This record gives sequence, structure tokens and C-alpha cells, in this order.
Amino acid sequence: NIGDHMKRDKTTTCLLALIIILSTAITAQQYQVYLLNTQIGQLNKLQQWLYKNYGVSSIEELKAKLTQEIEGRYRGNPFVTSLYPGQLQAENITGMHWYTYLSGSLYNRTDVLAYPEQTATFIIFKDSAGNVCAKNTTSGQIQYGGAWDAGGVDGANASAVMQAVIDALTDGGKVFFQQGTFTFSTFISLPQDSGGEYDRPVIISGSGWSTILTRNTDGPIFKLQKGTYRVRNIIFRDLMFKDGGQAGEILFFNGSDRIRIEDVCFRFSTKTAYAIYAEDTWDVVVYGVLFHGGGNESTAMVRLVSTDDATCNNWRFEVCRWERGTIYNSTAIASERGGSKRNHNIHILNSKIHGALDATFKARAVVFNGTQWSSVRDTWICHHFPVDGVIFVDADSSKIELSGLFIASSSAISNPNSFLSIYGDYVSIDKIISEGAPTQIVLLQSTSTGCYVANGTIIDTTGGVTKVTDNGSGNTIENP
Repeated sequence: NIGDHMKRDKTTTCLLALIIILSTAITAQQYQVYLLNTQIGQLNKLQQWLYKNYGVSSIEELKAKLTQEIEGRYRGNPFVTSLYPGQLQAENITGMHWYTYLSGSLYNRTDVLAYPEQTATFIIFKDSAGNVCAKNTTSGQIQYGGAWDAGGVDGANASAVMQAVIDALTDGGKVFFQQGTFTFSTFISLPQDSGGEYDRPVIISGSGWSTILTRNTDGPIFKLQKGTYRVRNIIFRDLMFKDGGQAGEILFFNGSDRIRIEDVCFRFSTKTAYAIYAEDTWDVVVYGVLFHGGGNESTAMVRLVSTDDATCNNWRFEVCRWERGTIYNSTAIASERGGSKRNHNIHILNSKIHGALDATFKARAVVFNGTQWSSVRDTWICHHFPVDGVIFVDADSSKIELSGLFIASSSAISNPNSFLSIYGDYVSIDKIISEGAPTQIVLLQSTSTGCYVANGTIIDTTGGVTKVTDNGSGNTIENP
């Protein structure tokens, strides 16, 4: 009937509506599942990123780690940005100390940058209280000295701090001194190599002549002493050395090899101090160095001594471009034979030597004693008092070249015996200009043989001077 038919239509409609509702619900659920899966994927990516960059797997762990880092910082620091991902500290680029919490310890960080390759292995400086600090530039820590005597080394003792630094350079390295005055009470012993050609090379450098290394006791500041092996491959650069009113050499070399002294000033206040004592030493180059004497010294600025040590002698000692070799000094270079061995290859080039101002010593500018294969070239020499040979070549020396020299005497000098006094053999003398009133410019003594004098290029600007006197035999003098 009609009523039953209508009931069935309603039931069918309800079922269709229910199916539509259920289909819609299922579609919505599927969409929610899709969204959830998408979020889970994003969270997984975030977790991977957190782990990769910070070593954590959740936001909570990251917050805890950042809290620990911030609590570990010195709160006065305005800079907190890491220089690379994962770095737990930032560096001080204004000169202020930073403190970073790493592995449960506070580290004093004073580097300009965090972990770049540094130009020095250690930096030595004084803090505001005058303590000497040696900072390891790799770790950024004060490794030796300071107010708290880091490394068990007394921060008030510059010698102890420097020796600790040198001993730590097992593979060599560079030590940089900041500006200031550092006073040494005992000498610093530089390391021997271990038998290799270039083991343990060391550079000791400063901030120019505002870095002053001085002493409060007699004896050297740096000592290079041969033992089982040599001390070699050492460079001193951009420093000023002062004698501190004490006696003896500043730098002592024994059995050393390949030493460089560059752009250094030696400043003296005492008569008994000298700059370099090199005994049985090879291959020393002094470049662009000022030796400033204190006046009236009786010893040489540089003493080169050969002994009977069969393993070494002064081989290839060169003083290159020795600017103003000395001021108020008695003897600039003294090459001394201390045994059966001779000195070899000692060269003074493009230099200026200002002789002594004390008539008592009547000292020479350059002395060759027991020396071979050496020269003084293109050098200006001024002397102030009479002496037998401003440049002196003894009878045990031979094969010396003197060339391109300007030799002057001050108004205080009166009739010096000679500017060049030659006792040795095979000395070549050429291109000499003199100004003053010596008895003669070149005096060839009775022991000299085989010498060559280009008399035509020996000029006295004051006139009336005997240019060459030959008391020897077998010498060649070319007259103009």
C-alpha cells in the first residue's frame, strides 16, 4: 500500500544520508591523518636538525643546553653569538675577558678569534698588575704565569715563564712578546734539536722596539749551548735588548747553526757589555740591526771566536745590511782565533760603523784575527781617535776583501797611523775614499804578501796623504 511504500522511501533516504555522513567523516579523518603524518615528518626533520647542529633530540633538551651555556658565560659580555654551529663560546673582540663553561671548567678566553690558525704559538704579555703571562694561542688559556701562577710557574719571574714556554715547544714554534719591558734574572736556554736538520725551529719576536728584553744580572739573556746535538734554526726579530747595566753578552751562541737576528736593537749603558758572542757557530745572519753602545766600551759589539772544537767553527757568519753597526762603540766586529781553527766567511755589508769616543782604548772598527775568506764591503766608517788600523787584519788572516769603503775621522782625531792596517796575506783593497788626516790610508806591514791594492781608486779628499805604504813583499800596487 501507499503507507508502506512511503515508509520504505524514508528508510532508504535515511540510509543514504547516513552513508553520506559516514563517507564525509571518513574523508575528514583521512585528511586529519594526512595532516598528522605531515606534521610528524616535519617534527622528524626538526629533530634531525637539532641533533645535527646541537646534539639534542628535543626542544626541551635544546632549552636546557642553552640555559647551561648562558649561565656559564660572563654576564657582562654583550657578545653571545657563536662563530660556527655547535660552538659553546664567543670571543672577545674588544679586549675584555670572556668566560665560557666548557666541560665543567671556566677558561679564560682572550683570543681575537675562536679557533683560527694563529700567527704565534705563545703570546707573552704583562697583566695590569705586572705579572708575566704566557697564553697558548690554540687553547686561549694562560698556560704559564699570571696572577695565579698558571702551570706552577711564578708569574713574577719572566725567566721562569719564558723557559716554560721554550720547553713546551717540543716541535718548535713562535713566541710573540707584546709591547712592554721584560726583565730576566737567569738566562733562557734554547732547545737542542734531536738530530734532524730542521727539528724544533723557534722564532722569538716582539712588537718592534717597544718590546724590551733586559736583565738584572750579569750574563746572557738567551743561551744557545751545543750538547749532544746543535741548537739551530733560531730567529730573533723585532725586539730591543738592553744590558740593564750588567756585564757580558746579551746573546750567547756555542756550536749553534742557522741563526737569524733581524730588525733588532741592542742598547747598552755599561762598558763591559756586548751584544753577541758566537763561539764555534755556523751560518749567523744579522740583518737591519742597530747596536747602540753606551760609550767607552772596551769590547766588541760582536765577538766571533773559533776554538779547537773539530766539529764546528765560525762558518758563514754574515752581518748583512748592518745598519749603523754601532754608536760610540770601540770595536764593531772582532773575529778572534781562540785555537787552531780559523774563522771563515765573515762579511760586513752595506753597514755604518761609528767608532769609539774614548782615546784610552784606541779601538778599531773591525778586527780580523785568524780569519779567512771574509770581507767589508760598501760600508761607512767614522773613527774618532788615533789607532793603528781602523780595519785591522792580523798576520794569521788571509783572503780578505775590503771594497767600496768610506772612512772618515772626526775633528778630534790627530794624525792616525793608518785607516787600514794589513798584516795578513792576499788582501784585496779597492775603491776606498778617506776623509781626515791619517799618516797613510793603507799600511801593508812587513808580514803581508800577495796583497792587491788598486791605488788608483783609493782617494783622500783632504789631499797630501800617502795613500799606500808597502812594508811587505810580493804585493801588487796599481798606481794611477
